Amino acid sequence: MSVNRVVIQGNFVQDPDLKYMPNGKAVLEVTIASNRKWRDKNGEQKNEATFVDCKAYDKRAEVIAKYFGKGKPVIFEGRLQTDQWQDKESGKIRYALRLVVSDFHFVGGGDDKGSQPAAQTATARTSQPAASQPEEDEVPF
Repeated sequence: MSVNRVVIQGNFVQDPDLKYMPNGKAVLEVTIASNRKWRDKNGEQKNEATFVDCKAYDKRAEVIAKYFGKGKPVIFEGRLQTDQWQDKESGKIRYALRLVVSDFHFVGGGDDKGSQPAAQTATARTSQPAASQPEEDEVPF
């Protein structure tokens, strides 16, 4: 059995790029940056950003484009997908890993990009009912 499930929190690196395919299907591409902070053995604070390319489809893509913009935080859930192509210059096979978004969560307050109420956390599920959140005592870690 294999599991391909990713949950990542980050900030939008740029405004979402929403396009429509000839069949009318919405496709959104965006990169988010997920930051990590730690202290090295000398106590000096270090920062590291991981950039993750993400793709969303249909109504989910349209909602993300409407409510999110550059610098805004988000939690994305989804699966990893490998894209493969042949480099035109070298002829070599190239690969890129991206997150295909199946769910997302608003983080923090509202902004000028949309009408999300301040200090509200919301979930946007377009194909599944909202799952109940476990109580703190039920979390196994």
